[in-house]
Amino acid sequence: MLGPYVEVLRPRGAVAFSASGLVARLPMSMLGISIVLAVSAESGSYGRAGLVAAAALLAQAAVAPFQARIADQFGQGRMLRPVLAMHGLSLALFIALLDNGPLAGLLLTASLAGATLPSFGAMVRARWARLYSGSPRLHTAYALESVLDEVVFVVGPVIATVLATSLYPASGLVCTLLLTVGGGLLFAAQRSTEPPPQPRSPHVVADRLPVPSLGWIVLTFAFMGGIFGSVEVVTVAFTDAAGMIELSGPLLAIYALGSLVSGLVVGAARVRSGPRRRFVVGQALMAMTLLPLPIVGPVAVLAAVLFAAGLAISPTLIAGFSLVEAVVPPSRLTEGFAWISTALNIGVSAGAAVSGRIVDGYGASPAYLVAIAFGASAAAVCVLGAFVDRRRPDRAREGAPR
Repeated sequence: MLGPYVEVLRPRGAVAFSASGLVARLPMSMLGISIVLAVSAESGSYGRAGLVAAAALLAQAAVAPFQARIADQFGQGRMLRPVLAMHGLSLALFIALLDNGPLAGLLLTASLAGATLPSFGAMVRARWARLYSGSPRLHTAYALESVLDEVVFVVGPVIATVLATSLYPASGLVCTLLLTVGGGLLFAAQRSTEPPPQPRSPHVVADRLPVPSLGWIVLTFAFMGGIFGSVEVVTVAFTDAAGMIELSGPLLAIYALGSLVSGLVVGAARVRSGPRRRFVVGQALMAMTLLPLPIVGPVAVLAAVLFAAGLAISPTLIAGFSLVEAVVPPSRLTEGFAWISTALNIGVSAGAAVSGRIVDGYGASPAYLVAIAFGASAAAVCVLGAFVDRRRPDRAREGAPR
């Protein structure tokens, strides 16, 4: 099973940029839960914590495509260094304001920290596309990154939870700052595999984003993000209500572990169906596996349900990223991937904010209905978007992926 992954990593510099990208994006699974744990510990309100976490993620979502556009045009390294400096400063200010800081100050500094958090996943995938565009190995490379994303979501929440519950509430945020800045500088130093800058003109048709084809994919990813954001906040609240908040990180890690397992299998398999079809099927499976969450009682049963729900994530993400690579011009590929990150973060923000309010008003278990609503919406948009996209005459002539 590991043979295809070994082959993908053979080119010089591939291990270095993938590994440093892994370290740099580890905080993407830590920032939200670290904010929730730190703010809720200081204020006692999950609604406040969810609001602040949503502000950070929403700001990151809003700015990510513009960061990626700069990276495409001027180079990843030139974009990363000043952005990482601003991120370190703003997150340090947020940590300083945690103790008795006003809500407005927390929202502002969290937003600045989110806005300056780079989309390392998009930049790593752009490097893989440069190496393997048009090759079957690109599917395996994307699968590898999806698996590493799940490693991030297995390890990150556990680190954040252990640090915040055993040391002091803000320690997860301190770790997040160090990993982002340190890992990001290591990634920026990998110049040999960096895609060359591609200045472009808005008047060149080949450089334009395919809005109709990309739009429904982005919207689907936004609803997927809503699933992730709501599951994260509600799971923390669920374990807190059960008197076992220390298990919130491990439970979220189990959710990601299911995705990791399925990603390993799918990445090593020979793919026969097109990414659009796999994306639709994956969305339907994600929606269905969420249905038991509101009626789960024991924490052990919740762990099993989350693992099963996680199995649908990686195959769906792999198909979605493959679909984006197929429809977006190479000169704007990092930006195309960043729009996916933006959509996910917008959804995560919405899911965190809405579910936090439901937790405060009705309790943890009913708040899992928010995740189900987002899952159903993602499946509906995906089915409708794929149907319309497949029937567009221009897409048929282009030979778009099935």
